[in-house]
Amino acid sequence: MNWRHWIRLTVFLIFAAFMTAGPLYSQLLGGNRVMFRSWTMFAGFGLGTINARFTHVREDGTEVVLNRYELLRKAYKREHRRRPKWKSEPGAFWFMHAGTDREVLQARRLCEVVGSGSIRIDSRIATRRGWVPALKGKVIQCDGQSVTE
Repeated sequence: MNWRHWIRLTVFLIFAAFMTAGPLYSQLLGGNRVMFRSWTMFAGFGLGTINARFTHVREDGTEVVLNRYELLRKAYKREHRRRPKWKSEPGAFWFMHAGTDREVLQARRLCEVVGSGSIRIDSRIATRRGWVPALKGKVIQCDGQSVTE
């Protein structure tokens, strides 16, 4: 090894020691310096994620949990005559955004497929404090083709 390799190795080891010592100093020793910050790489990952569950309330009062992917895939298949490669997941469904408009839009699309009755939305949103209810029991009425809230 020549002297350039030794310099590269030394600089790499200094950076590696700094990257390791910074979080150790603040987390284990309780230090609080700007130069040695804690690791916050994924601190906000997943904030604004919405977990939604759609329930079809039939006209006779019975309730059925809807599999959104399965219903919309059948409708898409009828319209386009080809099979999309969607994975079905029963129960809850995830959206990545901070508003509730998308859940209402999905409920309206489900109304078009289901036809009659109503769709109930139960959703929650991920915040720094934990899961917070977003739309709890919001009902969207399906009257054939017309959709009312």
